[in-house]
Amino acid sequence: MRRIRPTILLASIMVAACAPAEPPRACTPPRASWGEPHPHGLMAASVVVTLDRNDKTYWMGKPASAAKITEYLRTAYQLSPQPPVQFEVEMGASCKRLDELRSLIEREYRCGGDGHCDEGSRTIGNLQPSKGPVT
Repeated sequence: MRRIRPTILLASIMVAACAPAEPPRACTPPRASWGEPHPHGLMAASVVVTLDRNDKTYWMGKPASAAKITEYLRTAYQLSPQPPVQFEVEMGASCKRLDELRSLIEREYRCGGDGHCDEGSRTIGNLQPSKGPVT
């Protein structure tokens, strides 16, 4: 009986290792109060927060921790005129990290209130007129 158990254990491990991986899933869509990237009239400057496929975060193209991004968002929120926040996400980033950053930006920049937040690719967004908030 003792010899059968290791064999069963080994067979179970082999079956689990050969099981097909779960298919990739899309992350949740951007928040309803957020817009798509588009030119903001005379105010050409915007602040850019980026999440890459390795879940690393960037502020204006430079690596930044969540604590630094929080600090920068708080400062940018108080500027006059207030620049819009552009959140860019590289395909392959984890959905969990994406949602964490959306929540951080939403909380610190008040995207659904008086802060303006966009999510998507600025390059694609600049080719088309604004469609307003993503619904």
